Amino acid sequence: MFLICLSLVARGQEVWTEVDLHVNGISSGTSYSKIAKRVGTPSRVRKIGFDDCGGGFLKTLYYSGLKIGVLSDAKGRNYKVISIEVTSSKWKIAPRIRIGSDKGFVRSKFGKPISGWPGKNVLDYVTKENLGGVTFFFNGTKLIRVTMQETLC
Repeated sequence: MFLICLSLVARGQEVWTEVDLHVNGISSGTSYSKIAKRVGTPSRVRKIGFDDCGGGFLKTLYYSGLKIGVLSDAKGRNYKVISIEVTSSKWKIAPRIRIGSDKGFVRSKFGKPISGWPGKNVLDYVTKENLGGVTFFFNGTKLIRVTMQETLC
């Protein structure tokens, strides 16, 4: 009886497509020093402060058409990527996707999205290891924005 119940529960669980979003070689967990090597010095840095859920300090790095959120350790060192937002075709979104790409092409690269927002033109996915979410936003069939955000709490 236990095995029958277990198999029914397993069949009811939905398997979500995980997206390991990379932008110009930067992804979740990329170190601050690697960010500088890959995309250069940000035009602006906004210090947000200590985040209790993440257990470190938050900063946002601003580039033209790209925002990168980073979180430090408790001592304010060793910053790593926890969020990315892309709004410019200047930035390469692996694999071979850029702002302006066709919705069908994006879906063909990442597979079936999880349930999206009713009435919104988006494709929602979970991040690698289900640490957060990745959302592709469209105007008609053209990609206009991509976000990745780890869940800290």
